[in-house]
Amino acid sequence: MRPDRTSRPGPSRLRDLGFAAVVFALAMTLEVAGALTVVPPDAAVLVFVGVWAVAVGVFFLGLGYQEVTGWVIVFALVSFFIMLTPAFAVQDAVLGARGEHVSATVVAVAETGGDNDNLLYTLARPDGERVPGQLEAHDGFTVGSVVDVVVDPRGLVRPGLAGEVGEGSLAGVICSVLLFYAVLLAVTWFVVRDQHRLRAPAVAPSDGTRVPEVPATAAPGRLGFLALPAGQVVVGLVLAGGALFLLIPGVRELYTTYRGVPGTVAVASCDEHFGADTKGFTCHGPFTADDGSIRLDRVTLIPDLDSRPTGPVPARVPGGSADQAVADGYDTWTTQLFGGTVMGVLAVVALVAVVRGFRGRREPSGTGG
Repeated sequence: MRPDRTSRPGPSRLRDLGFAAVVFALAMTLEVAGALTVVPPDAAVLVFVGVWAVAVGVFFLGLGYQEVTGWVIVFALVSFFIMLTPAFAVQDAVLGARGEHVSATVVAVAETGGDNDNLLYTLARPDGERVPGQLEAHDGFTVGSVVDVVVDPRGLVRPGLAGEVGEGSLAGVICSVLLFYAVLLAVTWFVVRDQHRLRAPAVAPSDGTRVPEVPATAAPGRLGFLALPAGQVVVGLVLAGGALFLLIPGVRELYTTYRGVPGTVAVASCDEHFGADTKGFTCHGPFTADDGSIRLDRVTLIPDLDSRPTGPVPARVPGGSADQAVADGYDTWTTQLFGGTVMGVLAVVALVAVVRGFRGRREPSGTGG
């Protein structure tokens, strides 16, 4: 007589938690790369988002989880920021523990790729030797300015402003990272617990009587409308739509920022609008490439400008048929790619959960005897 497959013990919660612990430990280790001098500051956000997305995808899809519960949403909200802690903790600790104070000279200034007012400064020591990495700081220095910074003698992490680097210790970094890691695993445990409850098989009693499985709507850990497959589909499609809404312009702005044709927009008109506590200007005008290869009669500057421009605005366009130009220093692709990636990962998790749940309902249940 064949043993009843439904009576076999299911996957271990501790085994799943251990798998997640290894995946997240590797992810947090790789996130440190975003603070190293070998990674340009503009590319650091791609490292942060990419590593997080892969780790979360491996966790959810690799273990075959089937439903979106409240703890899944909490996990998605906190996991990204917790996985980032080693990158910033290691940089501060290295500079605080062995950093060297240097009065460096700014030799080059570049815009950041993020939606902030910081600039990237290339520095040189008093003897002319180039400082490894770039300093990301507020807009206040020009070429030739002397800046007091803290530099890693081994060139491992990027420099920091002297007034913003405190005393660091390896023990303090380890404790802080382990604390955040413990919080992440605690949230992960609740996710694992809910998922095991949702997919727990019915166990046949010793007399061979078949016990009916718990109805889908009665499974614990569900979130109202998400208890239904239709709810999962709606949530997945909404998240997928939001991801495309952010990723498409984000990728376009990323391409324009680094591969677009540079030029200027002669602002002809601006539409002023007000927000909750801010105001902005949507400006239009003809674009002329610096090399004269492209001239467009009317483009719209993106994103909105903080103030009404008083002269030509440096910008870039992706090509000769563009109707938008990305203003230098105002690009927002990092925010769009981050938000789009987060929504995309959650959309994949929700839609794959629907498919796996449907397949599970089609499989015949085992019988006792």
